[in-house]
Amino acid sequence: KSMKNSGFTLIQLIDVITIMSTLSTVGIASFVNFGRTQSLNDATANFVTIVQLAKASATSQVKPVTCDPGSLDGYAVTIVPSVQYTAGANRYSIAPLCGGTIDTVAQKDYTLPVNLRFYPVSELTILFHVISGDVTFSPANQNGYTDIMVQNGQVISDTDPTPPQNGLKVVRIYSDGRIDIQ
Repeated sequence: KSMKNSGFTLIQLIDVITIMSTLSTVGIASFVNFGRTQSLNDATANFVTIVQLAKASATSQVKPVTCDPGSLDGYAVTIVPSVQYTAGANRYSIAPLCGGTIDTVAQKDYTLPVNLRFYPVSELTILFHVISGDVTFSPANQNGYTDIMVQNGQVISDTDPTPPQNGLKVVRIYSDGRIDIQ
């Protein structure tokens, strides 16, 4: 009787398992990177939408009922950044400026998702004026524009707020109201 050998050798099985694990590792890493990139793009788009809403509301002079008649000065977008990447740490809001004061009743608050933060790490208010259509920044900026960066990543050190070069979107707002995403 002759016995016919069929099947795979142990070396062949080890080769297949090695190739499959290598391909899986590369695929999972690519998928995670894709997810982070999409999160950064979505959060930046949402932030820009709120900035554009403030600009459009100021231009059309939409006045909330909480504003006294004739007291609408503009719409402000306030950014409250943090060095932390935790939930609720990096916030921004849109609110009308009525009689020189932010109307906190009509204010709407938003937060960046976890693992995203604003850079630089200092509070910033962008005010779209109703009459002139101009934009002012607080703190004041002499450049004629301000850059707001949305950064993706993990904190390596709370004392090093330097953003990485990858995983970064820059929203540039000019004093004439133009908005660019870089």
